[in-house]
Amino acid sequence: MEADAATPGGGPFDTDEGAERMVSAFLTGTLPKAAWTHRAHLTGGLWIVTRHGLERGRELMPEAIKRFNAATDTATNGYHETITQFYLTVIDQFSRGRPRGPGLATLANELYEALGDRNLPLRHYSADLLWSSEARLRWIRPDLAPIETSVSIR
Repeated sequence: MEADAATPGGGPFDTDEGAERMVSAFLTGTLPKAAWTHRAHLTGGLWIVTRHGLERGRELMPEAIKRFNAATDTATNGYHETITQFYLTVIDQFSRGRPRGPGLATLANELYEALGDRNLPLRHYSADLLWSSEARLRWIRPDLAPIETSVSIR
C-alpha cells in the first residue's frame, strides 16, 4: 500500500480515494498489519461514525477491529474496549462540529491533527484504570475528566 493508505510512519492522506481504500482494506481484513496505525484507527472510526452514527458505531467498530485482529493474527493482544469507545465518542464530538463538505481525507487529517495524541485517553483516565483488565474488556467511564472536554482541548 502507498503512503496515502496509512502505512507505518505515513503522513496525512493525500486523497479521499486513498483514505477510502485504507478503510475498505481494514474492513475486509486485507490491510497489512503494519498499516494499522493510530491514524488508521481514527480514520476507520471516523468513517464508521459519520456513516452509521455513534450508537451503531459503538457496535460496528469493535466488531471490525476484532475481525481485523483475527485476520491479521493479533486477536489475542490488540483490542481494548474502553479506548475504542473513548475514541468513538471523541470522533463523534469532533465530526459534529464540522461542515458536511470536506471529504474523508480532509476530515481524517483534521481529526488526527486535533486529537491524534496517543496519550489523549490519559487526560481522562488514570493509568491504573485505563490499563486494567476490566477496562480492556468493557467500557469504563473516565475517572479524571469528562470525555466532552477533549474536543475543546484542541
